[in-house]
Amino acid sequence: MMRNKGGHGIQARITIDDIPQAKLDLLNSSTVTYEIRDAITGLVESSETRPMRSFTANFLRLLWGRMTGTACTGGLDINDTAIDESSGKATNLKCVGPTTGLKKFGICIGTGTGAVAQTDNKLTWDTGFTTYGATTLKTATTISGSKIYFEIQKQFVNSTGSSRTIYEAGLCTTGEGTEADNNTNVLIAREITNGVTGTSVANGKTLTVVFKISSTFTTDGTINKTFLENIETAFRGAGIESWKQATASAAWSGRYSPVILYYDNALWIIGGYDTAVRDSVYKSIDLGLTWTEVRASGAAGGFVPRARHCAVVFAGKMWVFGGRDASATKLNSTYYSTDGATWTAAAATAPFTARENFAACVFTDPADSVSKIWLFGGITAGGEEDSVYKTTDGATWTSVRSSGAGSGFIPRSKHSIEVLGAYLYVFFGNTTDRVDSVYKSLDGNSWSLVRATGDASGPGGRESQTVNLLGSVFVCVGGSNGYDSKKDVWTSPDGKSWTKATADFGFADRYAHSSVVAKGMLFVCGGARVGYANLNDCIYSSTASIFNTKTAASMDNYARIDAASGAVYGITAGTGTTNFDGSDYLLVTPIADGSGASQLDYGDMTDAGRLSEPTVSGSDNVMRLERDFANNSGGSITIKEVGLSAKGLDALGLLLMRGKVDKAVADGASVRVAIELETTV
Repeated sequence: MMRNKGGHGIQARITIDDIPQAKLDLLNSSTVTYEIRDAITGLVESSETRPMRSFTANFLRLLWGRMTGTACTGGLDINDTAIDESSGKATNLKCVGPTTGLKKFGICIGTGTGAVAQTDNKLTWDTGFTTYGATTLKTATTISGSKIYFEIQKQFVNSTGSSRTIYEAGLCTTGEGTEADNNTNVLIAREITNGVTGTSVANGKTLTVVFKISSTFTTDGTINKTFLENIETAFRGAGIESWKQATASAAWSGRYSPVILYYDNALWIIGGYDTAVRDSVYKSIDLGLTWTEVRASGAAGGFVPRARHCAVVFAGKMWVFGGRDASATKLNSTYYSTDGATWTAAAATAPFTARENFAACVFTDPADSVSKIWLFGGITAGGEEDSVYKTTDGATWTSVRSSGAGSGFIPRSKHSIEVLGAYLYVFFGNTTDRVDSVYKSLDGNSWSLVRATGDASGPGGRESQTVNLLGSVFVCVGGSNGYDSKKDVWTSPDGKSWTKATADFGFADRYAHSSVVAKGMLFVCGGARVGYANLNDCIYSSTASIFNTKTAASMDNYARIDAASGAVYGITAGTGTTNFDGSDYLLVTPIADGSGASQLDYGDMTDAGRLSEPTVSGSDNVMRLERDFANNSGGSITIKEVGLSAKGLDALGLLLMRGKVDKAVADGASVRVAIELETTV
């Protein structure tokens, strides 16, 4: 077993109009403990105690990202390095992170032998282990005497054919902000195993790594144990089996076979069929709640109206290609746009065979390490194919393989494509019948069978489903078996073994819908029901935790705020006078946001100067948050309590702290509440 403790304190100072009001200790004597256990021999080693600035600095950055929903920008250097496992190279989270390559979260292992330092920000990835298990909750938040802690673990199976030596282990969580940033890691802690000797894992053996995160609090409530409890709750998440509805009836008409993209911090619905084939485009800037028509179908400057097409985000543009038009003619035209309203033809007739019901993705070509658009299979005039094409500009397409050339996947349509690590995966679809076979390929030309149709632990033959990579897990939603449309959700870590997350996601069954991952959530929009009208709703999954792992347990009700009730996030105010006891989960009496009686107008915390990125000053890491509260209620209001609530990736918030204040705000006046979070190494 190896063990490392990083002692640091996290404090919060509340000020109103720059007048100190209270001081709250959120974490004190905090530790991060690392255990390595071999499944056979058990205990391996323990190590000495060290301070870890990277843990506190990167946690503040993570908190900043979760509260703003934006990328971390600026020229600061506070150990905010993201990790791209595919290359083993570090990429700075301040910039757009990598969009391809295998991303693993939670507990990770490496081959680096450098001594542990406060400023550790990356691992040297061990890519030799072929099987990374899911990071799971070993022990939920537990109170033992004056300590509160939770434990997480991950198993690693050595299937390489030879012995592997592990020299380091790390704890990584996802970054926040743009879709690209969600595909990066933030390292919050690191330890080396057995010094330069490392921990040897024989072929076929399993290595279990356990992280224990703990905090000491006092019985008089001066330490807020809620902070750590809610961190653990955020780690755990609600799981992919939990679904919510952004809207039951969007502004766009119910439609079969649209495409949804996440681009420029917005969701986009493009094309599809309602009572006619469309080239309309709709946009949502609030994650599916409301939609705005960007272009009407048939307006000037559009693409040829189509359904059963594909669309991707590539090279800073939205791309639409293939499908079928109003006369059922198969298409091979390609268009791009940066605003959704005006589209430019990259190729009126692209050099791939016109097709519909195919699949497409963006994938880094192993031949030249250049990112390209790839398309796979579908229905041409000659029937279903297993052909593959690629392009860098939408005009010039290169044939990767001809249909039926050998070593391909079974020709199919209405299938799905995804990328995991260095591999392309083809899922399910229709051949002579509906299948649930899966193939993978390193180059798009030669394919190997991952699972055959009918193998155990599969969703069953289906077509017109969607499969997305959420974190490091494949998620299959809906589809049709040819007779009925589905409302089940399946997950798989490898494409071979599947688990039914839920038999009923709680909303209309569907096929020929579209889905996309954004902000750590999976959005599903539109589609059709067998025997019913087309759909125009938008549903989404609760995040599968910061660590992107599914757990059966739901979020504890006491540790969340439901946004549907009108809750606001960030700095919040209330009139409750109950003494702070260190276990507060909600403000006692929140003051609502508004200009009505007993309400305060909550200012925007994302305005310039209101929310700063963490900064380093000597041994301290500091993040300052500010919010203006204006009283337009018609009467005086006295703020008696202040809280800090972080917004989860779904519509939930977690109260991180609460403190008592006493500040009267006259009618027509305003005050500024500031909170500084400070970590000391």
